[in-house]
Amino acid sequence: MNKLLSFLLFSLFISNILCGEVNYGETCDGSSNTCKATVQKCDNGDGGTNKCVCADTYVLNKAGDDCAQPAGLGDSCANVDCADSSLTCESNQCVCATGLVQKKVGTGCEEPAPYGGDCTNKNCADATQTCTSNRCVCATNYSENKDKNGCAADGELNGKCKVDNTCTATTTQQCSSGYCVCATGLVETKDGTDCEQPAAYGADCSNKNCADSTQTCDATTKKCVCASGYK
Repeated sequence: MNKLLSFLLFSLFISNILCGEVNYGETCDGSSNTCKATVQKCDNGDGGTNKCVCADTYVLNKAGDDCAQPAGLGDSCANVDCADSSLTCESNQCVCATGLVQKKVGTGCEEPAPYGGDCTNKNCADATQTCTSNRCVCATNYSENKDKNGCAADGELNGKCKVDNTCTATTTQQCSSGYCVCATGLVETKDGTDCEQPAAYGADCSNKNCADSTQTCDATTKKCVCASGYK
């Protein structure tokens, strides 16, 4: 009896080695060698050998050894990518990509309601604006900026001012026509919060703006080149 029990246990051990659940990317047959339930499936999409791949709606994790649901807005992206290009991973959390805001109706991110536009079903761009009577208007302590397409706090770049020393960044900005603008020879930073020396012609413009409207940042080379109509 003891020999029979030992034989059965040994057979079960060998069976678990030769058959059972296999890992992502390994050969499978859908019966004795099965993929991890729910997140993977056995597939020969390339017309070759059956292998374990991610099941529908699942993606490969960052470690490349298993599948998971892509991370949505507010989810952790430490081990898996965010669901789509409307999201970006910051501090291991999926947040709305630059220029987008959380949807007011539904989930995810979208273009915000424009300044002065209808905000019944869309959020306004940022904390400088608020939705009042279904229109995006300047929030408390903010005023319409110099381009009249948004809001800024008094003393901040593009915000209202009376004299130079009322601009917060006194070394990079100056008060002109009642608004804080970049000092002569400087351009707005990429995030639009201050001013700095521009990227030189032919130089990298990934993190800096080019000097003026005669130049543009080439989308492919990321270098400052002549804008259309200039040479």
